[in-house]
Amino acid sequence: MNPRELLENIDNLELDNNEINDIETSEMYMPDIVKERVRKKVKSTIRHRKSKKFKIAASIMIGIFSLAVISTPVIAKSNSILSELYKKIGIFDDFEDYKKFIGTTKEENGFKVTIEEMIATPNTMIVAVKIQSPTPFSKDAEDHLNVGINLEKMGMSSASGQISTQYIDDYNCLIINEADNNEGLFPEKSDISINVIKLNKEFEEELNINFDINADFTSAFRDVDRLEINKSSEGMDIKFITSSIIESNLFVNIKDVGSKGLINAFIIKVDGRYHSGTSMSSSESESMIEFKTLKYSEINEAENISVIYTGLTEEEFEKTQLEKDTIWKEENGITYPKEIITNSNNKYKINKAERESSKVKLHIEGDILPIDLLTKVTLYEDSDVINNIWYGTMYKEEDNNYIIEFNVVNNQEALKVNFNNHWRQGNIEDFKEIKIK
Repeated sequence: MNPRELLENIDNLELDNNEINDIETSEMYMPDIVKERVRKKVKSTIRHRKSKKFKIAASIMIGIFSLAVISTPVIAKSNSILSELYKKIGIFDDFEDYKKFIGTTKEENGFKVTIEEMIATPNTMIVAVKIQSPTPFSKDAEDHLNVGINLEKMGMSSASGQISTQYIDDYNCLIINEADNNEGLFPEKSDISINVIKLNKEFEEELNINFDINADFTSAFRDVDRLEINKSSEGMDIKFITSSIIESNLFVNIKDVGSKGLINAFIIKVDGRYHSGTSMSSSESESMIEFKTLKYSEINEAENISVIYTGLTEEEFEKTQLEKDTIWKEENGITYPKEIITNSNNKYKINKAERESSKVKLHIEGDILPIDLLTKVTLYEDSDVINNIWYGTMYKEEDNNYIIEFNVVNNQEALKVNFNNHWRQGNIEDFKEIKIK
């Protein structure tokens, strides 16, 4: 969409499902005040397009960058509130030696805002911001909370990301902003500008604070790797994999095929364990598929690495098999379907659900490699509000059946297996495996 089209359609602007993780569990909104700011940026783009084309592209992205809000109440259960909260939501758990405690606080209109911790790798930056309010939060989208990162200041033309709001109690919340950049331009050392905004129900500003943070992420930048692939298949170039302490990313030049369905089209296999894409961001010609279950340590220590291309599909279904006649079973606090028939007409049985320490294991029985199950299964808290979602990895058991395993499930809440069956997987005999290492 060009700037003039964006200006004309700003009130009906919708975000592509492929760009937002688990859209069905998120509440998306664009307040009127934000729309007005985008209008001003777009008008400026149209007026100065010839002389500032690159710079304006960056400013537009920053203007609409962090509009995705996932609001989820959380009850802290110990005196170390933030530590327990990080553990519960799976943020900073594996980053003890890499994260940077900031602790910078500012106050405005009775609000107390603290930049708690940050971490960055070339493709990802995570910022944790704590807000103390003088009045109780609504604990929903009407709180209109937003944390923005000034990407233009760091030389970026585009980025994607999401914001998660976790409520500690009625007056305190923690906002996690995770930003992703295809170009790998997050700096190792930099002055980072962060803007924290809160609007009231009438979209009037209650809070607008800017922070300039000087941060050094050298330790996190040491543990990164890049594996070249440079293979072509069905109109796209599979370029390379990057890995860091946060995640691994597969870069694909999508040419004329588009990005729809791409997130389910690739599997990374590392020493017999299968990892599926968890989210994705795209530019005009390139997509970055994120694999949050795959970190630098696994890539660095692996003896065998390959990429499996399962094929693109745009076939969508209105109803999933789980909405029809599923038989559910509860075991060890986990509710799961006893049998799943995928839209690829593959049948799988979940024979057992194990829960031990910080892991959940689903034992899968089926006649073929259950890749179309792995790409569609997630685990979440079985409550009125979905607090956390986990993605699994898969490996073969000794009896030739498979286990889908979810790691860092740091709570004792009731859990439920979700199966998103909207996309048909290709036939396994048509899968293409590219060996990298």
